[in-house]
Amino acid sequence: MANQGPSRQLCQDTFESAVAMSLQLWQPLSFAVESNLGGGDGADKRDWFAGAIAELFEDAWANAPLSSSTTSTVAEDLLMDTEARLLQIMDDEFDTVVDDGSAYDVANDIVMLWTQCRRGQFAGSDALRQRWEASRGKSVRGAFQAGKAPDDDTAWQTDDDDDEDDDEDDDDEMDNAGNDDTTMDDAPSLVPARARTKPEPEVDEDGFTTVARKKR
Repeated sequence: MANQGPSRQLCQDTFESAVAMSLQLWQPLSFAVESNLGGGDGADKRDWFAGAIAELFEDAWANAPLSSSTTSTVAEDLLMDTEARLLQIMDDEFDTVVDDGSAYDVANDIVMLWTQCRRGQFAGSDALRQRWEASRGKSVRGAFQAGKAPDDDTAWQTDDDDDEDDDEDDDDEMDNAGNDDTTMDDAPSLVPARARTKPEPEVDEDGFTTVARKKR
């Protein structure tokens, strides 16, 4: 009997796991969670965030056969929608404006992973899992307390840090914060976007320039 390949459910589950891992590896989001920019439930918000991104692909899963090629139009639309939602949720839920171009890179990676998983090709998601496993338990906050991203000389700045005293206070608060929400010890999971009530509004570790905290 001919091999029918992986089931649609396996392909979709693999993709959704890849989305969650992609967000766990996104440094601006990790920094926001570690710094409690989204409140004390930042890790839970990140799980919900993954569900909100995966939701964008529901119609594409339903309307495209596993073996079909993704048209450039579909891929471009998904890329634009994914980048827009990444930026919107970072702003709305984590009080953070990401303008370093990394949202586009993450969105592009997610769309490529979707294209691969839809065809039953899991090499990309397997490589992503290896990166995620290697990053578990590591914090990005320490590097940014010095005002620099890893391997980058450009600072991440906040608009509401008006003077050096404010900066020192912020550093002290981050030093005293717990680490329960900052590690990646738990397997990434999805929380369906509809499970969180929210108004309708809307790495790779190189190239970070500025992530500014939104003014209230």
